[in-house]
Amino acid sequence: LCETVRMNGEEDTHDQISVRFLNRLDVYLSSNKFYDAHQTYRALATRWTQQRKFSSLLPILYESVGKFSEKGQNLIAEDMAGLYVAALKASKSPINSSVISNLKSIFQWMILNCKSESQERFLSQILDWSLEVSPEYPRGHPNLHRMYVEVYHEARNFHSSIFHIMLIDDGQVSMMFILTNCCSLTLALIIAVTFFSFFSI
Repeated sequence: LCETVRMNGEEDTHDQISVRFLNRLDVYLSSNKFYDAHQTYRALATRWTQQRKFSSLLPILYESVGKFSEKGQNLIAEDMAGLYVAALKASKSPINSSVISNLKSIFQWMILNCKSESQERFLSQILDWSLEVSPEYPRGHPNLHRMYVEVYHEARNFHSSIFHIMLIDDGQVSMMFILTNCCSLTLALIIAVTFFSFFSI
């Protein structure tokens, strides 16, 4: 990626070089050359981070997670998910509904396909980004914890769901979230008791 490419005696623009590498990625993936594709993605991420071309980089990294996972390359997909969050942090991207939707899709996939250690590492990376762009929330942005609650609830991992409910800063909002997202009244009561015990400490 660091080569100076010349065409007709003139240096290519960065955009021309980028298009060439994106085309190369498509060839690698269609040919199941996953190692080459992975290394090219990483090199492109390094180049575009240095050039601060995050508006182009972020969607490509996000889409790469799906491309590798569809090919059964879960370890590479995990690495691409980490690169996506690293780019969010480097770009100081704000926490908004679009980004949370992307992170939710990745995390839902991780719940089904990755070890718990990989999931925890992914959440730790997200927390680092959250602290970078929203330092007023030292335990992580409430909207991120709401997303985790939804994903864990769908996976019927109620212990982790309760943990993240406790980390939503606004107690009243947290209680409303419990009541509107628990399909079981018994479960809602159990969580509510835990909730009040937590906030009474």
